[in-house]
Amino acid sequence: MIFCGETGFKDKYKKWYEASAKRFSTRMYFDKAVEEKDKNKIIKLCNDINALGEGIRLVPVFSSEKDMFTSFGFTQLKNVPAFVAIFTDGKKGAFEKAGFYGEALCLEITAMNIKSCWVSGSIKKKNLGDYIEPVKGEKFLTSIALGYGLDLNEAQVNDRRKRKPFEKIFEAENADNKVVKVVECAWNAPSAINRQPWKYEYKEDTLYVKNPIIKGGPYPAELDIGISMLHVSAAAKALGYDGEWERSKGNFGAFKLI
Repeated sequence: MIFCGETGFKDKYKKWYEASAKRFSTRMYFDKAVEEKDKNKIIKLCNDINALGEGIRLVPVFSSEKDMFTSFGFTQLKNVPAFVAIFTDGKKGAFEKAGFYGEALCLEITAMNIKSCWVSGSIKKKNLGDYIEPVKGEKFLTSIALGYGLDLNEAQVNDRRKRKPFEKIFEAENADNKVVKVVECAWNAPSAINRQPWKYEYKEDTLYVKNPIIKGGPYPAELDIGISMLHVSAAAKALGYDGEWERSKGNFGAFKLI
């Protein structure tokens, strides 16, 4: 088992699968604070994830200053009212776990009609101490900007997603339509600077995600692959499969689709 909390989300996977088709990375937010009822739901999910003992900690901040995020290149963030900072205590697998559980949060709040965007490079890390009490031995990994924003229809969402050709990310032996739907959900997952560093292979009733070929730098591929693995879990469980992510020799992970 890679993610010890995976089975505990069984009542949420259908909702997250549906939310995955609606979610898009939002960089322009309404100038509006997060409502109390939504704050409480976000805090609860963060606390539930933190209680799993996976070596990561999600900390929501609902009083973000407008200059907490630096805009550059295609990352033009505006009016970000809140964010979730993700820290690690250094346990193995921190990046993929941050991606997996952080994307669980993203899909949960998408179902609440709250927008989000993964932000690693443009958050002002030196200012985190203004909001969050540091914990000895912890290291900041990444963050998720969140707030209210414009709604888009399915066609508009798909138009925003510039995807690699599906055959570039998926190899299969006798994959039926349901298996393809699972991988399509992973295909639509967000990734840093839209690298989409995942490769999936299906054979003998098992879906494998390959080891990343993109290494190092400020945007580790393991984080992005963890995000896509959450999309696989959500789609698979919503479509009736009962597997979970396991370690696999020669691969990053394996998920039985039976």
